[in-house]
Amino acid sequence: MKSRIAHSAVPTFKYKVTRYLLEKEVVMNWCTLNKCILMLFLGSLMHVIWAIWKSVVLLTPELWRWVNLALLKQQLVINLFGLFVFIGMIGICHYFRKQDWTRRYICGGHLCGQFVPRWLSSRGTESGHHGDLC
Repeated sequence: MKSRIAHSAVPTFKYKVTRYLLEKEVVMNWCTLNKCILMLFLGSLMHVIWAIWKSVVLLTPELWRWVNLALLKQQLVINLFGLFVFIGMIGICHYFRKQDWTRRYICGGHLCGQFVPRWLSSRGTESGHHGDLC
């Protein structure tokens, strides 16, 4: 007969990850400022991917006959500009995290492209209360 040994009290890695994702740090539980930084990071990642792709096309002469090189160079400059703007906004959001104007105009004003139901319904904005902002 097999002996039934009680499992150790130490939680498994899978249990820890599941609990972390589902209970502790779900993105929906983040404050608006952290969600704003996440959106800006994802936008920066998008610009990086497009800049890499356009650089590969510009460095591959076999592909030049199928693309408009002048337009591709212009788009590459726009992607790099957008990347630096997003990185700058991430820096502003992180550095001025405690400032009211950062929370109100950059994240609360939907400057980073995020729509939060609390702001759309304007609940919590009267009397200077800004809801779930950090």
